[in-house]
Amino acid sequence: MPYIILAMALLLITAGSISSLRVIQGQNTPATLDTGTRATRAWLSYKSALLAYLEKNPGADGSLSLYQIGLATDAGLLAAAGNQIQRGPNAVTLEAWMPLTSDEISDAIRLSNGDKSIGTSTGDRWTTPAFGDMGTLPVSAPAGDVVSVVTLSGSGYP
Repeated sequence: MPYIILAMALLLITAGSISSLRVIQGQNTPATLDTGTRATRAWLSYKSALLAYLEKNPGADGSLSLYQIGLATDAGLLAAAGNQIQRGPNAVTLEAWMPLTSDEISDAIRLSNGDKSIGTSTGDRWTTPAFGDMGTLPVSAPAGDVVSVVTLSGSGYP
């Protein structure tokens, strides 16, 4: 009789352990990673590549091609993207734009951890969710496009 009680106890402990492991496994399953649309990722890569190019070539001016920034293979996704580098007496301003939906613009801001340099063009002005109207764009961009304006100053700029 004691062996039967011991066997039953072991069965109950094993069943309880298996149930507990299933709960723990469910808790440790990672959520799916939301990386945005292909266009959103392409925009963020474009913006990053432009800044990297400007950091390596602080004397750059004008518009950069996809080939110059190493994104020629993404020409299909970035066909309508544009950029302009303007030099001032104490700083260099980089503006980049591309057609994205408002949801994709929100995704780009979210995926870049709230980058305050990303907003929406209204033609000759731009707005951001965090600060509202950001003023006049250095170069007009199509209304509704995502836009990024970054000004660099300090040693090497201009």
